[in-house]
Amino acid sequence: MEKCEKRKDNRGRVLRVGEGQRPDLTYQFRWSEGGKRRTLYARTLEELRQKEDEVARQRLMGRLYTGGNATVGQLVEHHMLLRQNIRERTRRSYQNSIAHLRRDELWNKKAKEVTVSDCKLYLTRLQQGGLGYDSIRNDHAFLSSVFKNAVEDGTAGWNPFSFRLSFLQKTAKKSREALTEEQQEALLAFLPTDTCCRRYYDLFVLLLETGLRASECAGLMIEDIHLHARYLEVDHQVYYSLEQGEMILAPPKTEKSYRKIPLTDRAVESLKRRISAARKNKACAAIGGKKYFLFPCLNGSRPLHVTDFDRIFAMVLGRYRIKSGGPAIEKLTPHILRHTFCSNLVRQGLDVKSVQYLMGHASAGVTLDVYSHINYTDIKEKMLDIAS
Repeated sequence: MEKCEKRKDNRGRVLRVGEGQRPDLTYQFRWSEGGKRRTLYARTLEELRQKEDEVARQRLMGRLYTGGNATVGQLVEHHMLLRQNIRERTRRSYQNSIAHLRRDELWNKKAKEVTVSDCKLYLTRLQQGGLGYDSIRNDHAFLSSVFKNAVEDGTAGWNPFSFRLSFLQKTAKKSREALTEEQQEALLAFLPTDTCCRRYYDLFVLLLETGLRASECAGLMIEDIHLHARYLEVDHQVYYSLEQGEMILAPPKTEKSYRKIPLTDRAVESLKRRISAARKNKACAAIGGKKYFLFPCLNGSRPLHVTDFDRIFAMVLGRYRIKSGGPAIEKLTPHILRHTFCSNLVRQGLDVKSVQYLMGHASAGVTLDVYSHINYTDIKEKMLDIAS
């Protein structure tokens, strides 16, 4: 059988499958995609192969050369391929948005055919299905980012999600009231008197006196505490990673979360006890090369994580309701104690930017939300102080 000779150009170079040289000595590359023939042209073989490599790279990453026929779902998948280094919590938020979209007809609609009305109707369907306003706002921001980047890449002609959400009715947020001064003192007075709750007294003191997030508190180590200068430093957090299946040491929630928090006398006393206990704890496994955590779980083998906080706070609240004669507390969570710390600062007259810094809020707007929970008595006292 006669051997088939390889195709070559006029300089004797072997041509790959799909490559060809035209009569005018320029080059072309042809391939099929989506049932259609595609062609690239170039003056030299080197230039042609650079273009071939680019096509291969883009197809690998999910960018489809389909003449503008990519679906919304394909744009989303391409968008996620380009975002491999995002934080785990951000990725989970994106995955929630994608899960909402997969269940809707918009997922399979061609991106070039999507109108603003289609997008608004989609978000309206989410709200009618029971999704909260904040979750819908996250979905809107995510899809707007998807289309914005698709426009920059040339896989979409425009961004149909570039509109405000004023057409949606905002759902009333569940009230997250801060503890009153009476409730705070009653709670802290109760904890040392109860055999099950007393071991968590220092935890509650620190959350009330510093406003730390639960993951920031869980990550506190001896080296983060500066007792002589009377401040603690927040430059990391610890939480359980669903992706990695273990506790991890990670950067704080946002850039603004890096901060130093002054310590009150009560916080200093609690931290002294926790530092002493941490130095004696031989059971805690190292996380991210760090070991001396101030708030370990019951057996001391690891720092607290979210399920521990849920269990501790539910237990303390239940026993407080049964055994304490103090004012009733409707709900108790680490975030309510954080909110209480913030409200206390506002009541004491600290300016918004300072409160924002101590809370580690990304913007002053988040901090200003606290003012909506200051009651009439606080406002009356402030006005009388100003008038006098």
